[in-house]
Amino acid sequence: MEYLALYLRLSLEDEGDKAESNSIGNQRKQILEYIQCDPELGNYDRKEFCDDGYSGTNMDRPGMQALLKEVRENRITCIIVKDMSRFSRDYIEMGTYLNQIFPFIGVRFIALNDHYDSKEHFGNTVGLDTAFQTLLNDLYSKDISIKVKASFESKCNNGEYVFGQVPTATQFRRPGQESKDGRVHTWSGKAVRTILNNRFYLGEMAYGKTVRKAVGSKNGTAVPKENWKVIPHHHEPLISEELYQQVSSFRPEYSTKRKREKHPLTGKIYCGGCGYSLNYKPLRGKNRHRRFECRKHALLQIPECCTYINADLLEETVLFMLNKELMLRGNAVKEKETLFSFQKSGIRLLKKKLEENRQELKKLQTEKDTLYEEYTSGTLPAAAYRRKADELTEQMKFLSADRKREAKRLACLEEEFQKTEEDMKQIIRYSHIEELNQEVVDIFLKKVYAYKDKRIEIEWNFRR
Repeated sequence: MEYLALYLRLSLEDEGDKAESNSIGNQRKQILEYIQCDPELGNYDRKEFCDDGYSGTNMDRPGMQALLKEVRENRITCIIVKDMSRFSRDYIEMGTYLNQIFPFIGVRFIALNDHYDSKEHFGNTVGLDTAFQTLLNDLYSKDISIKVKASFESKCNNGEYVFGQVPTATQFRRPGQESKDGRVHTWSGKAVRTILNNRFYLGEMAYGKTVRKAVGSKNGTAVPKENWKVIPHHHEPLISEELYQQVSSFRPEYSTKRKREKHPLTGKIYCGGCGYSLNYKPLRGKNRHRRFECRKHALLQIPECCTYINADLLEETVLFMLNKELMLRGNAVKEKETLFSFQKSGIRLLKKKLEENRQELKKLQTEKDTLYEEYTSGTLPAAAYRRKADELTEQMKFLSADRKREAKRLACLEEEFQKTEEDMKQIIRYSHIEELNQEVVDIFLKKVYAYKDKRIEIEWNFRR
């Protein structure tokens, strides 16, 4: 079933302006009134997607991502927004969707206040007025960003705290406290070092630690510490300078951490009891055997934890299980050779049908153009022209819909065939593995769980 999508968005800046025309309720009311006046749109079931308090400078919004997911799954036939700035304020992003993505997928796009309906621009790029409007929306968001940054910097220079919650040690979860997901979390060494090295407790406030790459980007670039902007004596210190120097002597730059031997299974092997990753202990010092240890067992004391497992035994077991799995899958692949031939044949037939469809559409378009020329030259009456043109349009609509369905079938079939073919190549290439290495582990293993009774479970990286 195809739906009519209503997209609503209100950014924090709009909310601050208290402009009623930009409120969520007003957007919804305006769009629904438009739908009621259009008999064609009124026949569709509706779905509403809303982003309340999100900027339009990027597409990383919950409601937007849900909408685009529905679009990719061909469940949306039309999208209606109050104006284009509600959908996106990024000039390039907006142009890409209007000129390429939506026309290719066959989604109609309507922006009420901009008087834009993609149905009226079928086969053409957006007009100059629409392009200029999207550019203005982009420039407006960049201007707002500069003003907000300047305002924040001015407040910081005046000693105001503008960074949300004040950093205190109570923000961190108490050791041994169980979280909502049922796992017992603990403080890491990095978290403790962050607390001990925070000069905020000395009465200093630092800002300008990161710089955004672009307006709307969530990724920032770290600024060197010497370039931070620091305000001393900003607030009453919580500890003395002497105490700070004493506890902050454990600095990351003074770390004595050694360069350790890396095992291929590092980052893939987990404790089946507590769910935390296992640490690799190579042959060094008192370690007589290579092994993996549960890094949280000593702290959490969970009885089901796999305290340790011999690395040689683990490698041998994983290698045996991997070769067995490859053999089983290789046999299954051989049994499906007939299916592969059928898939290849199906792909060829669909491609041939799509080409025939394209040629037929081209032929009908040529007939329609010729018909129009006869009408403009006066050799064909208006009534006859309209009747024949409508017939050709209906035929073209039917062929376009058929082409869309067949193209979707072809894409699914090609994807399935390609995945199976890639798995076949990997299985043939690694038909018998004698040693675990990083390449093999990365290709075939997703996760490995080790249990207290030395039992091993593997999550494979094979495509289903």
